[in-house]
Amino acid sequence: MGVTSIFGAHFMDPLFSIVGRPTEISAVSVNQWPEITIVENGEEIATKVPDQLLLQGILASGAVFAVHIEGREASWHRRSDRYHG
Repeated sequence: MGVTSIFGAHFMDPLFSIVGRPTEISAVSVNQWPEITIVENGEEIATKVPDQLLLQGILASGAVFAVHIEGREASWHRRSDRYHG
């Protein structure tokens, strides 16, 4: 489990509860940061957990939506999420 699954679920569950569920979805999930640094001790560790999620689709109403959820190595100690949608 990573940033995209945690923040993605917390963002999209209320979004789709308000605007309705999608009828069509296209998504891309990738790992842009294969190594992360532990802030407390400076240790670098490898990770295969996706840190980028791009999601777009069509709602039952016919409206289109797009969501970009990003977790970046440089922001782990400050803020690990950025929502666009």
